[in-house]
Amino acid sequence: MGRNSTNHQVDLEPGPGSCLSKSIKITKQNIRTGLWVTLSVLLVVLLIQNSANVTLKFLFLKAQMPLFAVILLSALFGAGILWFARRRR
Repeated sequence: MGRNSTNHQVDLEPGPGSCLSKSIKITKQNIRTGLWVTLSVLLVVLLIQNSANVTLKFLFLKAQMPLFAVILLSALFGAGILWFARRRR
């Protein structure tokens, strides 16, 4: 024990101005926000990982585009179909 040893104590009790004293309430809005953020991050990862060019054939049309563009267009087309179907009810 050649060195001076000192004991350091850390107070983990939250004080009145501490950020630890505030609690996070779980509400439907917080859950929705967290879900949208998570899905958005996953979508960005999906789009970045699928950047290779593919050939898209539809009837007599033929086009080359990045795979993420095909995925994004398909998602938008599907969302449009759902929106239109709900609007007609």
